[in-house]
Amino acid sequence: MTIDASGERALPAVGRLLSLPEARALADTYGRELLVDALRAVVAELRIELRSSRAVMLPAADRIVRRAGSRLAASFAAPLGRVVNATGVALHTNLGRAPLAESALLQAIGPCTGYSDLEIERTTGKRGQRGAAVERSLCALVGGEAALFVNNNAAAVLLVLDTFARNRAVVIARSQLVEIGGGFRLPDILERSGCSLREVGCTNRVHLGDYEAAIDPATAMILVVHRSNFALRGFVSEPGVAELAELARARHVPLVYDLGSGLIARRSGPWCADPAELTVSEALAVGCDLVSFSGDKMFGGPQAGIVVGRASRIAAMGANPLYRAVRVGKLTLCVLAATIAAHHRGDRTLPVERVLDASQEDIRARVERVLELLGESVIQALQASAVATEAATGGGAFPDVAIPSFGIAIGAPAGRGAEALAATLRERPTPVIAIIRHDRLLLDLRTVLEDDVPELVRAMQELPDRLAATSLQTAADGRPAP
Repeated sequence: MTIDASGERALPAVGRLLSLPEARALADTYGRELLVDALRAVVAELRIELRSSRAVMLPAADRIVRRAGSRLAASFAAPLGRVVNATGVALHTNLGRAPLAESALLQAIGPCTGYSDLEIERTTGKRGQRGAAVERSLCALVGGEAALFVNNNAAAVLLVLDTFARNRAVVIARSQLVEIGGGFRLPDILERSGCSLREVGCTNRVHLGDYEAAIDPATAMILVVHRSNFALRGFVSEPGVAELAELARARHVPLVYDLGSGLIARRSGPWCADPAELTVSEALAVGCDLVSFSGDKMFGGPQAGIVVGRASRIAAMGANPLYRAVRVGKLTLCVLAATIAAHHRGDRTLPVERVLDASQEDIRARVERVLELLGESVIQALQASAVATEAATGGGAFPDVAIPSFGIAIGAPAGRGAEALAATLRERPTPVIAIIRHDRLLLDLRTVLEDDVPELVRAMQELPDRLAATSLQTAADGRPAP
């Protein structure tokens, strides 16, 4: 029948919809006000649909309520969901960088689900310094005089520059003016802090004399920035951090090192950082006044910007009003404290350490276990086979360090391309994120955490049926299979 104005008038009133049992259940879950808003929105959509179509059947009242319920569920869906990282990139920025140790989160439960001594001195009952105990623990680990925590490393650099270099010049090598993920560029951060940029050297070569010639009474600091996401090779040279520290002391300007990745200790095994890469402790020992780094990279903790170094410099940063805008809260402090304690113990409880330190033989054994669990029929359906791979640190850390690894390559069952296979795995309730190499789907098991192995096996066992169902649907729609 044709829907006209009378059809629009047949739409049930919101008050009537609220009386339905389904609506009462939704009101208990989301609250009456939000449910009313969702119902009004659905009724308005239906009114538009009725006006634009000549053959629309009016949905039953309970279906209208369910439609409103779907809107509410989508609005209140968990902002983050767990995924299986089969990319071989240990610190994958898009996948949350370093996974946190479960023990670190458990340690945060007590202080964060009740009141805590965040800023109170137990002995005097007066206001205390936020995170003082955590800072002392970090300084004991890396050897600094004092430390400070903000919400990420970009904020740490901004706070350093705003505190010490506003309306003054910062000397930096031209080759270190990097762009990090999301299009953020270091020169933009420097300019936003109100300092002027004094570039020295050429793109590939910078000499100690270039720095020395650039220092004058307007110089606020020498800034060294870890290049993080690329490496210079060939006809290149630059002075070492120790040389710059000696120059800085002689010219009475501070040396600040944006270390980025936050390497805490050198490790043996398949993953080994370039010997030229300094740890936080080494950077402080050679004379850096301040060192900043990320909490969620090699440090293995939560997102945070960590600054450690001279006590007088840290105190000045803490007194800057900008610090209050970028400081961390109690949850981050608790997880940082547990992460620092794990480094003190050296017990490899941090997931990123286990991912990077595992031998290629360990990863191969995991691959063979997964293939055994899959069974021969699934292996044949997926054309699955074990392959040697190279994993990466990721997260802008050590871009030229290849880590020997092992994975599972999947062919193209039923003529499906690797992109379709990858998309099918991503569409699961718990997505599996893989990579494509040489037109084959590759699952690198170095970054598949032990707890995620059963989920990976289920995903691969489901894959043939999911692909078949998709093929049937595309055939019914008259579209070619991807």
